[in-house]
Amino acid sequence: MPKPYNQTRAMLAITRGSLRAIFRSPSAVIFSFVFPLIFILVFGFIGGGNRLNVRVAFDKNTDTTSRLYQQIKSIPAITVSRKDEKQIFED
Repeated sequence: MPKPYNQTRAMLAITRGSLRAIFRSPSAVIFSFVFPLIFILVFGFIGGGNRLNVRVAFDKNTDTTSRLYQQIKSIPAITVSRKDEKQIFED
C-alpha cells in the first residue's frame, strides 16, 4: 500500500536534490556559498564595524508607560525622540 502524500517529505526531497546538484558542481558551490561570504567579510570590514544608529520618533501623546516603548528606549543603538507630528515629518 503506497504512503499518503506528505508536503514536508516532498519539500525535503526537492531540497535534497537541489543541494546534491549544487555540490556536484564546484562553480555552483563557490557562487552559492563562498562568494557571498567573501562579500559579507569585505563589506563588513569596509564599514569599520560602526554600529547602525536608528532614530525613532514618537508623538508627544504616546503612552510612555507601555512595555514596547520601554523596550525600544532601552536599546542603545536606537535614539528615541518625542515630538509632535509636524516636527517628526520635518526631520
